[in-house]
Amino acid sequence: MPRTLATQTTPLPGASLRTLLLAVLSLVLPLAASAQSNDVQYCQALLVKYDSFILKASGHSPRRGDSAAEVAAAKCREGDPAGIPGLERALQNAKIDLPPRR
Repeated sequence: MPRTLATQTTPLPGASLRTLLLAVLSLVLPLAASAQSNDVQYCQALLVKYDSFILKASGHSPRRGDSAAEVAAAKCREGDPAGIPGLERALQNAKIDLPPRR
């Protein structure tokens, strides 16, 4: 009578790690996208204040911000939240309250 080997299937050690990694990524990625969206919205709110108070027309010519603030404003206009620190600094230096960050 031929002998047969009884095989027991066990999950591969990496399979549970892969499953865990996929589960974590499925939770983290939407949060990261939401945070990025919030940063863009905050950047736009800073830009509105910057445009209203720093670039506000005073007399015949508009008051210009400094070059670093102008670069930051340009980044926010393009939807790049990297401009946030520069606009925050410009508004704080001008003693203008920052908009609430959500």
